[in-house]
Amino acid sequence: MTAIHKSYVDIEGGQVHCLASGPQNGTPLVMLHATSDAASMWEPVLPLFGGRGYRAVAFDIPGHGNSFRPAAEPGAQGYAGMMLEAARSFGFDTYHLLAHHFGGTVAGVMAAEQPEAVRTLSVFGWNKIGGEWIESIRKAGPRVFGPDGRTVGHHWVRRWEMSGRLLDDPNENRFTEAMGLRTMIALLQAGPEWYWAYRAIGETDHAALARQITCPVLLFAGPRDHLWQESQDGVADFANASFVGIDWVGVDAADEEPETFCRVVDEFIRS
Repeated sequence: MTAIHKSYVDIEGGQVHCLASGPQNGTPLVMLHATSDAASMWEPVLPLFGGRGYRAVAFDIPGHGNSFRPAAEPGAQGYAGMMLEAARSFGFDTYHLLAHHFGGTVAGVMAAEQPEAVRTLSVFGWNKIGGEWIESIRKAGPRVFGPDGRTVGHHWVRRWEMSGRLLDDPNENRFTEAMGLRTMIALLQAGPEWYWAYRAIGETDHAALARQITCPVLLFAGPRDHLWQESQDGVADFANASFVGIDWVGVDAADEEPETFCRVVDEFIRS
């Protein structure tokens, strides 16, 4: 099993934490996490990508995990600018991008802003959303971590429910205590300003963004992920995109089917 190494890179705003795996001369792969999460969400697949010859690096997007907290709300453009700088600081001039939900919005802006750097873009759960959902995202606000612990308890239960979405038998849910602890730590690290990431999604016109992206694009998802249909619908907005579905999986696809998750991305990049 390829090891995971922790380190930091310096960018203008502060230090960005990252997890890396694979040979130093491997194919560069940058990985961006979902909302209220962190680079730790990629731990099940980082060694697998490393074993396939990638130099895979997962960043804590600033405001998340162990990275610095921006002084003001960055927006999608701000997040993307910081991650472009972090990838350069890590030593990557060109690289493949892999992202999940919120990370996909940031990665999309990166690919549009610097097409010379981004060789391919793979996104699990593309945020082409609308209607009441996008309005609720745009209105998101701070979480309150009060003495009653209600916020923590609510999100502990909600995270288990999210992972088990659309299961006929709750016993089929593969969410574990270790996954719950990992995601709860990431949620606490994001803190009250978690909604900055949510609003970056809501304020981005994903159809218009897709039309600016010229590199090959893979959109993939599972039928229990809440962006399953949006990921399929989003393909038509890109100049060069395809969709792949992974049977059964939901939002936690990298935990539920790590080998399949890695294979789908690897086959796309190598094609």
